[in-house]
Amino acid sequence: RLKNLYRKELFLKKMEISFISDNYRFCRATDNIYKNEILFQLPLEGIISKDTAKQSSIGKYFTPQIEQRLISSVHSLLTSFLLNEMDKGNESEWKFYIDFLPSNYSSFPSFYGEKEYNYLKGTQFLEFLEDKNKDMKKDYDVLVDAIPGFSKYDFNLFKKIREVVGSRVFGVKIKGKSKIILVPFADLLNHKNQISTHWNFNDSTNSFLDKF
Repeated sequence: RLKNLYRKELFLKKMEISFISDNYRFCRATDNIYKNEILFQLPLEGIISKDTAKQSSIGKYFTPQIEQRLISSVHSLLTSFLLNEMDKGNESEWKFYIDFLPSNYSSFPSFYGEKEYNYLKGTQFLEFLEDKNKDMKKDYDVLVDAIPGFSKYDFNLFKKIREVVGSRVFGVKIKGKSKIILVPFADLLNHKNQISTHWNFNDSTNSFLDKF
């Protein structure tokens, strides 16, 4: 699957993905890593941004008027873009990315079961979850109203992909403008709360960088 990223000039160093099962995989270092060493670099062409989504067939529906009605316009746009790409199957140039999306969503709070909810009774987190689900439903209803045929994606599927987007986006500045982007492979990397790696978008190389 990484062949598609190498075609987009991916630079990857001292890292690999290991699979324990279909639903459990992790990225690990294959050698010692030294300070300021660049581990990952991916040009803009390999990144899914608002601009990427806007140029797609579904992106044309995201007019300023529609975006004003959405609570999370960029997240809704990226979610809709991925749903549309999923429809394309093997014809999608982003299939390699879609294939890496989770197949099980039970670890996302929005999909917690009764057992998890019982643990959270009496906490503000349940109120947060309720508000979050309401906001996602509002955005979903706006899209169903604005985009012909969007209702073929039921709310449960929309919510899954929306959670993927929310958990994987990076905030960067590209040519001085704040952007929210999805970066294949880089979004598989987990960090401690006190991170030891640093990522940003480098305008001179027009690439997303991750270094130690």
